[in-house]
Amino acid sequence: MKARLDGLARAYPGATERCAGGIGLQIIKDSLNEAPRAPLDTGTLRASGTFQVFGGMHWRYAKVMAGFNTNYAARVHQVPMNFNTTRMPGAGNYFLSAKLQRHARDYVVSWTNCVAHNLGMA
Repeated sequence: MKARLDGLARAYPGATERCAGGIGLQIIKDSLNEAPRAPLDTGTLRASGTFQVFGGMHWRYAKVMAGFNTNYAARVHQVPMNFNTTRMPGAGNYFLSAKLQRHARDYVVSWTNCVAHNLGMA
């Protein structure tokens, strides 16, 4: 099976990266839409959600880095604070890491299914 995946990955080099990008986008969406959500004050933090795919096109080395790119994102993520829950219900700390813990298996399964589909295996 791994030999077949290797061969197919060489034949369709963009499939791994496209699927990893889709997972990065899903992580950001989940951080904005599921409690605890990224808080909304001016919208800058929520708008700074970003992801990047690393590791090249080989399916064994693909990695996704997702996060929020403001100078205060880490502080808001981890330091306990009082969020305005009337303006943004469900806002809270650990808005990113909670999704990574909660959906880790789902992200891997989604990525695997996407790559298999793109490589003609599903």
